[in-house]
Amino acid sequence: MLILALFPVTLLSADTSTSAEYLARYRELTALAPLAGQVASVSNLVLRRDAAEISLSQGTLYLLSPVGGRTVGAIFRGAGRIRLTPPHPAEQDALRRHVGSPALDDSVNEVILIFSDSTANQLRSLTFAAGNVPGDVADAVHDLIGDLRGKKDNTFNPGVLTSLLNDEPDGFFLARIRRVQGPPLLFQYDPAIVESVQLLRAATGLTYTDKWYVVTQFAPAKPLRGSTAMWRFRDRVAVPRYELEVWLKPTPGADLDYAARATIALIAQESTGPWLRFGLHPELMVDSARWSDGAPAPTFKVKDDDELWVRSPRRLGSGDSASLTVFYHGDLIDRYDNWFYIDPTADWYPANRQGSDAARFDLTFHSPAWYPLASVGELTDSTVDGKTMTTRWVTKRPTPFATFNLGLFKTFHAQYEGAPPLDVMMSDEAHRALRNALMDRGYMLPAQRNMSQVVAADVSNSLKWFTHAFGPPLFEHFYVTEIPYFEGVSFPGLIDLSWATFQNTAVDGFDEFFRAHEVAHQWWGNGVRPGSDTGPCQPGGATNTRRWYTKRARGSCTCSGCLCSISTPAKTSASAR
Repeated sequence: MLILALFPVTLLSADTSTSAEYLARYRELTALAPLAGQVASVSNLVLRRDAAEISLSQGTLYLLSPVGGRTVGAIFRGAGRIRLTPPHPAEQDALRRHVGSPALDDSVNEVILIFSDSTANQLRSLTFAAGNVPGDVADAVHDLIGDLRGKKDNTFNPGVLTSLLNDEPDGFFLARIRRVQGPPLLFQYDPAIVESVQLLRAATGLTYTDKWYVVTQFAPAKPLRGSTAMWRFRDRVAVPRYELEVWLKPTPGADLDYAARATIALIAQESTGPWLRFGLHPELMVDSARWSDGAPAPTFKVKDDDELWVRSPRRLGSGDSASLTVFYHGDLIDRYDNWFYIDPTADWYPANRQGSDAARFDLTFHSPAWYPLASVGELTDSTVDGKTMTTRWVTKRPTPFATFNLGLFKTFHAQYEGAPPLDVMMSDEAHRALRNALMDRGYMLPAQRNMSQVVAADVSNSLKWFTHAFGPPLFEHFYVTEIPYFEGVSFPGLIDLSWATFQNTAVDGFDEFFRAHEVAHQWWGNGVRPGSDTGPCQPGGATNTRRWYTKRARGSCTCSGCLCSISTPAKTSASAR
């Protein structure tokens, strides 16, 4: 068992260099091509992967160039068939909408395979020899690789990359199917996620930002270990604790520079790695990373991409523990006039993308003393040294959601009978400046009096009502902060509300609904989380987490830290955090 102590809280000057190993694998992946010396005739080869069956009836199979010294791909040309029957009526309906039938049973004439499972062993039964490779065969492989490449240089589909960066087979299987009739399909079995079985269709038109979107997706018939009660990612590596120190320094332009140190406790739930996957905001870049024994941790992250890859010294065995410290910085916070834009759903710390995201947080912020700040957890310490305010926030129980907010706030403290105390943080100055700017342009912006008091009273009433309905909340004190967005987000003990609901309360009751909705997440979404990923409220469609495959329309919102639009009560958008 590898047990590493927590890394000391000191800044390191050494830089983490770009990982040569990552780039080598990436180049091998993007150069995948059929090998003229590895051609075989195929007769009645059947590949069964959970609910899918791919039959290669008669034709020719070409092995693709190796990645990391392993055979990981092949392309078949000839006569074949794909069969897939989703186990759930809802998924059968989804399949019917796209292919006209609740079960897929189609003739195919080309299958491109990328795998890290038993497929290589199955192909060993074939006899390979030198042979001619038609040019359009290589073109087909090139087209698929183009679809799987990321939007930024040196980025790739993380499902494929997770499997092929690591040396041991993990069960990953992908097949690009060209049907005799109808558009191509992509079948994927990704053991890193709970709903491992996926069928995807090529995106068309301007509706989709990714090249493939999910038609049907479900858990395998025999659920994978670590998938019970999980959301998107199967529980392979737990992160039970984060210790974060954040520096927010004013710039000459009255903006704020963001820099942070994150110490991450890791516990492997099964054999994993050595490459580990995290999420980090696209604008944040890693300066250095170290394991607790001082050894450098190779990392790879592309600017404007949210995938962070970290290589452990060796593959982690089940039960192994480790501690990783990452130093990073970037343009996380934007300021326009008197508003600070802090994306409330941003991965402002390395978020676990290989298992449970529930962790305890110990958060320390060094920020300008004139900008009040609020975070999740209990405020355990607050000091001012000159122009710098240092606050420490500690969560009492594990939470999957952590955030902070600051601004030109004035704090209104409210304590109403029968309700927990509130601190409402709002910028009178920002509202006044906005109102004056609009008046200069001939517009009148309705404004209510005593904005903080109105919101505080409404939130307090909601807390009392939900306490009566569902029992006491998990927290004894709440912060309600203003954000310059047309939406609200609710975190444990911290409720972010749109500036618009402070500015004015609509006569149609929408603002009361909107505030109560965010308060309700203190129970439903923060206090109570869904036990599975099979309901209408699907996670993973985050505004801050780029999806390689876009799921079809989900329910109204995800309860995993809901980001709710203020524009229409019936329409919300999902957040991963």
